[in-house]
Amino acid sequence: MKNNVIAVLDLGSTKIVCLIAYVDSSGKVTITGIGHQISRGIKAGIIIDVQKAESSIVAAVSAAEKMAGETIEKVYVNISGTTLCSHSISAETTISGHEITARDISQIIAVGKKQFDREDTEILDCIPTNYKIDDTSGIIDPRGMFGEKLSTELHIVTCSPTAIKNIVNCLARCHLNVQEFISSPYASGLACLTEDEKNLGVTLVDIGGGCTSISVFSGGNFAYTNSIALGGNHITRDIALGISTSTAHAERIKTLYGSTISTSADKHEMIEIPFLENEGMDAVQEEEMPEMTQISKVQLTEIIKPRIEEILEIIKNHLESNKGEGVMGSRVVLTGGSSQLSGIKELANHVYRKQIRLGRPEYIEGLAESTRGPAFSTAVGMLKYAAQKYNFSQGNVINFDSISKKGQIGKVVRWLQENF
Repeated sequence: MKNNVIAVLDLGSTKIVCLIAYVDSSGKVTITGIGHQISRGIKAGIIIDVQKAESSIVAAVSAAEKMAGETIEKVYVNISGTTLCSHSISAETTISGHEITARDISQIIAVGKKQFDREDTEILDCIPTNYKIDDTSGIIDPRGMFGEKLSTELHIVTCSPTAIKNIVNCLARCHLNVQEFISSPYASGLACLTEDEKNLGVTLVDIGGGCTSISVFSGGNFAYTNSIALGGNHITRDIALGISTSTAHAERIKTLYGSTISTSADKHEMIEIPFLENEGMDAVQEEEMPEMTQISKVQLTEIIKPRIEEILEIIKNHLESNKGEGVMGSRVVLTGGSSQLSGIKELANHVYRKQIRLGRPEYIEGLAESTRGPAFSTAVGMLKYAAQKYNFSQGNVINFDSISKKGQIGKVVRWLQENF
């Protein structure tokens, strides 16, 4: 990173966002460049058409560079979709009575990574969720303490190596290098959740375009993540099929009138719907067919509500069957573009029977009003993560956790961790 500049790239199914920011000597972050473009060639976090994805990425990055007056070479990039998986493992290391330091923490993380090492997955995050020194458990930060044996539970987030290779290849075609990969659920949590929520236990549900991601925080740590292949695009498709219009018109109708709860007045509020063009019609049929039709707002809600309810129920059932009912914490936070649907908070409260709030990304200086909504949670969280990493690197401390476990550099780092 040159001139104290950092850049992040959010590869979503509906939009691609590039943020460029300046970090001053005190660690303050100011956004200097913003670019966002309709996403093409990406579905549920996976690149399915390299040329279309490249075109969208170049457009978003160019807009941000023009605004910032900078040319970027490296970006922090998100990984999302159903390729993300959570794993929990235990790791321990002998400390032989000396004072525990950051080097011991790095070593126990390295031990966990080596223990987990699998060829068919790539590690994105490796996060200690709690520590134990000898027989004393529940330790939040063991540095400065003494003991004979240090152990911890590690939350490891993995993804498909193929997905990573395809993103790296696509960005290379855009003349960009990957600074680091970040899991989208973790980034959204950094943007939307308060420290109290993360400490007391909370589940963040990020309803994106191609998928909905889950991130659970407990004891201040990122404890679990997963994704389901349902999101806002599926709601749009339901509307398009249900009222026989194009997906473009369906998206507009969803944005303007979409709701999950009906009122008595909605029966009388009519929405004009353009008919889907039928190329098979002859001239007489086209002339006889009206250009517009109407549906009531109640009818629109009857299309939207079942799909949102399905998404919320699948997440609830998944968490209860995999991690137990208590894992969700006392609060659920909704974010992502589709969390802006009217009435979704009340519907989520009915499904989860917990405190519900709508999460918006924390404000960073320079963030435009149009990019302060829930749809930009992942991008803002990535920027917060990148700024933290930048400030950390200025202290001249090697961050072993960010170095790949594969390759010659990874081998050297592992040897240093294990022997010094």
